[in-house]
Amino acid sequence: VAIPRAEMEQQKRTLQGILQRVLQARRSALQQLEQGVQERTKADQYRRWGETLLAFLSQVPRGAEKVTLPDLYGTDESTLTIPLDPTLSPQQNAERYFARARHVEQNAERLEAMRHRLQTEEILVQDALRRLESVRELSELTALREEMAARGWFNPTAGVSGEATPRPQGEFEGKRIRVHIAPGGWQVLVGENAEANDYLVTRVAQPNDWWLHVRAGTGAHVVIRTNNNPQAVPRQVIEFAAQLAAANSPQRHSSIVPVDVTLRKYVRRPRGAQPGFVTYTHEKTLHVSPQEG
Repeated sequence: VAIPRAEMEQQKRTLQGILQRVLQARRSALQQLEQGVQERTKADQYRRWGETLLAFLSQVPRGAEKVTLPDLYGTDESTLTIPLDPTLSPQQNAERYFARARHVEQNAERLEAMRHRLQTEEILVQDALRRLESVRELSELTALREEMAARGWFNPTAGVSGEATPRPQGEFEGKRIRVHIAPGGWQVLVGENAEANDYLVTRVAQPNDWWLHVRAGTGAHVVIRTNNNPQAVPRQVIEFAAQLAAANSPQRHSSIVPVDVTLRKYVRRPRGAQPGFVTYTHEKTLHVSPQEG
């Protein structure tokens, strides 16, 4: 079926816009991922801090925010200044660093696999943009659009103007869940609607994953995947996730937003409740500025 040249050019521009948004999303994800890859080099440092704390437990004052101790692996007079969580005991601080070192090491293969997938997809998007430039026939345009839909780069039911999505097709059974990579390579999931929020909490999140939501309001459910080790998650990552929760709520234009955080095992959906409605306990409240990752 022939269509006016102007209409086909408009469709090409629309597809080009979608591809450029997908490309930007992949590059942004790669940039975030690089932070996680670089974090792997800190595993030795975390383990060194943990071993030093254990060796000098009696010299670590409870409630301190940092401590300077002899360096087990340095010269006779060298020291290490180790940041501490003042709410934890010296023993717990040491265990926290060992857990963080294990997480960084265990994350290595997953981060490399994700980086390879994103780099491959970046190449595919660039290739699609080049091919789009040379499209002259409607059949070519239709074939390219079908390929884009098959790769999950836009929603075919929304027509060619559908927004690009940063999710591989079929992931999370098609539910609208965004994946962010926080500093250190931690995976943060964000539900985009009530159905996705419900699926995220009831089907995806594990009992020891961190769950976040704006306090006393509506908005996205956010989950930090912890590999069953919630204490290893740095505060920086929890704050990153809290900012996402604030940014994906009606309070996104406020300067400071209260966000509750608790473990998934303390979150429950009451029987008969609407999708996305939950109750929770054991929460702590952070006050953050809304910010997309």
